[in-house]
Amino acid sequence: MKAAELRRWSFVPVGRVPPLWWLALAIALVGGDYLTGPYFQFPAIYVVPVTAAAWFSGAPVGLALAVVLPLIRLAFMLTLWGEPWDATTIIATAVTRVGVFAFMAVMAARLADHECSLAREVKVRASLLPVCTYCRQIRDADDQWTTLEAYAAQAKNTFSTGICPDCSRTHFPEHAPRWTA
Repeated sequence: MKAAELRRWSFVPVGRVPPLWWLALAIALVGGDYLTGPYFQFPAIYVVPVTAAAWFSGAPVGLALAVVLPLIRLAFMLTLWGEPWDATTIIATAVTRVGVFAFMAVMAARLADHECSLAREVKVRASLLPVCTYCRQIRDADDQWTTLEAYAAQAKNTFSTGICPDCSRTHFPEHAPRWTA
């Protein structure tokens, strides 16, 4: 598979994303959270950078955001904004958010790892050539069986010959130790 085929979102670079990318997004969201004040429950949007960071940059980055973002909101609630609720409720809400966001970060990272392993497996399986055990014909992409020579003539790959260790011991016992060492 080409890297472009594996892209999920066009605004996210292909492959692992540097943690600074997520830091910039988190800062923008914290700014929006500050501007909306304590009554608007803007932290629900924190799910996006936490899960995306865990998916594209790994569990440690996602977990860091899962802890830092609710703690920043907690600091806003306790210091900058007048407490609209009691401190116990605010702290309990922050702890709950940390737990939920951390769970989402771990699950997103596990799913991303699983997707990568599946992509590797598909790549390996796509590169396998079915060969008949008896006549050594090869099944091509159109499910047609062709001889090795015919396949080699139309394939982009080049083939070379060799002798496996078993055949070298069977057919050339006097040279086998030297070839298979």
